[in-house]
Amino acid sequence: MTSEESRELIDKDQMRKALEQQGFLHLENCTAFHQLWEAIGNEGIDLQSFHAVLRHLKLHLLCGSLEWPSAVTGQVGDLPEERGFIGFIDWCPRRIEENYFRRPKRAMDMFLTHRKPHMKMRWVHCARVERPTILRLAVKYQLHPLPVEDTIQLEQQSVPIVRKYNDNFFVVIPLLRLTEEAKRKLNQYKEHRTRRNFEDLKLEDLIDVPQVEQCRFATFAAGPPHYDTVISFMTEWKVSKLHADNYDNEGQSSGPSASASPERGQLSPGRPLMETPLPIPIPTPGGGVQSAIPLRLPSARQDSGEEQDFFAGVVRQIQRDYSKLRSGNSSWVLWRLLDVTVDELSPILSAYRAQLRWFSSLITREEARVSKDVEKRLLRSKVELDWLQRKVRPMVKVLKHIIKDKAIDPDVTRYLEDIEDHLNTWLEEVSRIMGVCHSLRDEVNSYRDRQQQKVLYVLTLVTTLIMPTHLLTGIFGMNWQDADGKPVVPGLGVMEESRGYYLFWGLAFSLTTLIWLTFSRILKWI
Repeated sequence: MTSEESRELIDKDQMRKALEQQGFLHLENCTAFHQLWEAIGNEGIDLQSFHAVLRHLKLHLLCGSLEWPSAVTGQVGDLPEERGFIGFIDWCPRRIEENYFRRPKRAMDMFLTHRKPHMKMRWVHCARVERPTILRLAVKYQLHPLPVEDTIQLEQQSVPIVRKYNDNFFVVIPLLRLTEEAKRKLNQYKEHRTRRNFEDLKLEDLIDVPQVEQCRFATFAAGPPHYDTVISFMTEWKVSKLHADNYDNEGQSSGPSASASPERGQLSPGRPLMETPLPIPIPTPGGGVQSAIPLRLPSARQDSGEEQDFFAGVVRQIQRDYSKLRSGNSSWVLWRLLDVTVDELSPILSAYRAQLRWFSSLITREEARVSKDVEKRLLRSKVELDWLQRKVRPMVKVLKHIIKDKAIDPDVTRYLEDIEDHLNTWLEEVSRIMGVCHSLRDEVNSYRDRQQQKVLYVLTLVTTLIMPTHLLTGIFGMNWQDADGKPVVPGLGVMEESRGYYLFWGLAFSLTTLIWLTFSRILKWI
């Protein structure tokens, strides 16, 4: 757009047609539109001011405070209720305004107003939000449409990515953590292991299949020159398909994560009854602000449970005076979010280590008597670890891309390199644990092979020892007779009742003893 085009004024009819092309309907008979034009002034507005007005109109329309009919959203009452969590924090090195753990007085102020001038940073965190909330933030912060589309379809973003739009970072990564039940069992196992009272504890009740839940995470981080805003989104926590009992869906909603937080109370409706109308600020060509259209705000905000607790440590660090996050910019917040994501991976490995340690003790104690279910569980653990490795490995490329970007502060780069080292160590540890699973399966098979060899050895020994009896039975059973018709055995004489029975068993016992002594004393096979 040239400077002459930007100074060209748009009259009322041109503005009406332009707004109708943007999806606003029936503006010729709309009283609010005529009020807007009167507030702007009869001399018209330039293109830059028109785009500012258009952005404000879209934002108020998405917030449900503008009763203009639209081809996109319909009437105000057609907007869906927001049932997700939205928290935000504004801060500077000396002050902070936190609306993450507590309710703001007016929920829509975050979308419709700017932060205070002395607040240099803002972090907006959203969990399980609907499409209108994403569009509100996109319009307010003028986000690029491509990452906005990816955020709307965040559930389908299975591969971690990092992109840069207008010098702003857009990152999508998976979040993985143990479920609350799995964490509780892991802590109990560690406690009893410290006390060394394994015999009194039914460890199998605690060493269960580690339940891992996952969600998708996307974040926008402002780049140069301001580095002043971070917007993050999370989807709903779900138990991964490999760890869930129900395999019909990709995963099931995590029970503990969906429960209400005691700090935040119960869920409240997304768009409750409106409070007292407030005026909409409208920019004018002279740079001033006028109010013409009434604005309606919700009376309460929306809570969503414990989704915000995943990054609660980040919030508390921002609340501490003189902390790195408090004095840093968006690059530092991006680093801390990635750091928390990688830190949550460690308990998953601890759970698998505990499970394999119990398997190892069980196999050592039971040897070949180990049930086939243990072998199946070992195979399942290996498959789950391979799935975790494939999920996390692409995050290394994301970190390397951010580290190489020159827009990132060199101090932040060093911390990002530390995260990369931790992530590589975690991946190597996963590979090692997968090798342990394979080794334990080989150990079970080795015990079983050894048991089979023992059985075959005993059967062969018994067969060899009773072989003289079979030989004598065949010889004594032959129908040899002497001249008088009496049964005889060549070399042993007449087999009369008084001597044949004792002769048979005497020879059988002697030959068996001879074989035993030969195997045990001479050949050393027994």
